[in-house]
Amino acid sequence: MSWTGEIEPATIEQIRQGRDGKLHLITEDAGGIAKRLKEIDPRLHLRYSEKGEYYVVYAREEQDPPGTGYMVATYQKLDGRIIKDVERIKWLNERPGYSFADELEKKNAEAEAKREADFSEQIKMNAEELAFAMRKDLGMKTKIAVSKDISGE
Repeated sequence: MSWTGEIEPATIEQIRQGRDGKLHLITEDAGGIAKRLKEIDPRLHLRYSEKGEYYVVYAREEQDPPGTGYMVATYQKLDGRIIKDVERIKWLNERPGYSFADELEKKNAEAEAKREADFSEQIKMNAEELAFAMRKDLGMKTKIAVSKDISGE
């Protein structure tokens, strides 16, 4: 049977054969993070996505099969920041009136505003370069107007 990507709590290094036949080393640190997640909430599980090459923290009931349940977060690197982030998520979810969906919407809106600002800045730079090139190609001279008030006369 091939490995589902599930990383079990462990204090020793393990080797698992993935679905693609590739061998994966699960370090003692990875097992420790899986163990710490269980201490935070017994429903939390850690899984590695071979296809996407990222880690998934998800919650599922023990009777449900591995890989099912709902996603808590994904991570590119497996380190102690995962524990801090999951603790923060748990703390926030225990607050009255907190909505994870509202937080996601806010983050999406911030990301969209940044994308739009970056795009506008890029368009502005390109437009300035294009205007300069057009003036040059058309033989237009750029004149600078100086007011008498500024010149000191």
